[in-house]
Amino acid sequence: MNINKLSIDELYELNRKVVQRIKVLNSRKQEDAASQFGLKDRVFFVRKNGERIEGEIVKINRKTVKVQTNFGLWSVSPTLLQRS
Repeated sequence: MNINKLSIDELYELNRKVVQRIKVLNSRKQEDAASQFGLKDRVFFVRKNGERIEGEIVKINRKTVKVQTNFGLWSVSPTLLQRS
């Protein structure tokens, strides 16, 4: 496909389709990652500052996992979790 020949309306439509496809793929990735865990699993994740946070899964949602830690309840993307 040569995008240089597309009109502005065609480019907007192509962009809409690409964004929609990316959302579907990201959603599947989240769901696949969440399916690897169960309630009460011990897990950890690493914060942006490098701090390792450990806890126990208390709820699994479609896009996030609730992890109870010593620092409170965290809502974490399942793609960031690892088993302890």
